Amino acid sequence: MRYAKLMIVIGLLIISTMIFSACTKSEEYENRGYQKITAEEAYQEINENQDAIILDVRTKEEYDAGHINGAILLPNESIKEEKPEQLPDLDAEILIYCRSGNRSKQAAEKLVDLGYTNVKEFGGILDWTYGIVSSDENSPAEVKQPSMSWFETMDLEGNAVTQEIFSEYDLTMINVWGTYCTPCLREMPDLGKINKEYKEKGVQIIGIPIDVFGPDGNISEDQVKKAKGIIEDTDASYIHLLPSEDLIYAKLKDVDVIPYTFFVNSQGEIIGDAYAGSKSEEEWKQIIKEKLNIKK
Repeated sequence: MRYAKLMIVIGLLIISTMIFSACTKSEEYENRGYQKITAEEAYQEINENQDAIILDVRTKEEYDAGHINGAILLPNESIKEEKPEQLPDLDAEILIYCRSGNRSKQAAEKLVDLGYTNVKEFGGILDWTYGIVSSDENSPAEVKQPSMSWFETMDLEGNAVTQEIFSEYDLTMINVWGTYCTPCLREMPDLGKINKEYKEKGVQIIGIPIDVFGPDGNISEDQVKKAKGIIEDTDASYIHLLPSEDLIYAKLKDVDVIPYTFFVNSQGEIIGDAYAGSKSEEEWKQIIKEKLNIKK
């Protein structure tokens, strides 16, 4: 347990450092065809180049709630195989952002593939400190901070996931685990059984493997592959999510030991206390029963 705690503390410190420091290392993204810059650098670019295009690749709802002044909307999912009509000049300077930095990276790579030559990605509006406006008469707006009720990430298969994953269940048990953690792996077969048994009762289990980052601070395909192998071997066939920046900010920054388990309701609101350490199948069933009673 002490080893697990030490590894998590070190791991999250490394992850947090890389999340912020990687923004200054644009050379790491050159082989992807676009430049990674900071929010501060983007602000300078906007002031120095009046022709620069500020591109918001979030949804219309997010854009309307609050966006950078002068930004045009082009949702990431709308960028397909044809050049977007909003971006007629392939050589224009394009500054891309989203909410936390996931969709902006995807959009930047798509635009490069379409032939755009001057693409710069500056992460999420969460890191923007220079003011935003809403679509309601360009009045000042506030950025909603990530929480378990408001986040975005991906599952291990690369599918986009938001807080809506909780909406169809009265109770969701979230188990944070690591591929190196013996107590984590020992309880995963029981969690798989519980998930199958309780799914029809309005309860689901979601896993978050915490150690899927590589030395560069990005998700490691090898680590994800390792996690998938463990999931298959332990029959832990419930959904597993990547520890995105949103989830780190919302909850994972509080994790100092694994396994670490907490519960949320259908709105993503945390219910009761969290649990450090592994438990037996019967112990978890009793805790689930108690959480359902608290919810009622």
